[in-house]
Amino acid sequence: LGEEGCLSLPGIFADVLRYKWVKLRYQDEYGKVHERLFEGYSARIVQHERDHLDGILFIDHLPINIRKQLSPELTKIMRMRLEETK
Repeated sequence: LGEEGCLSLPGIFADVLRYKWVKLRYQDEYGKVHERLFEGYSARIVQHERDHLDGILFIDHLPINIRKQLSPELTKIMRMRLEETK
């Protein structure tokens, strides 16, 4: 369990349960396959960023009662983003 935030949701932080370590297999820009073990904070970052590739934000891992508590702040961010697109 550790606190996370995200540039996509400025000012919002919450405790998220993540694995302590992950093994990641990936291809570099040249197509070469690599495999690496990430532990601790690096593992948390890899999981957070991998979630983004699947369209998942850290708040999606939170219990519904915590998301409801964050709802006013999330609505404010959403409104600000909509205003930026006008």
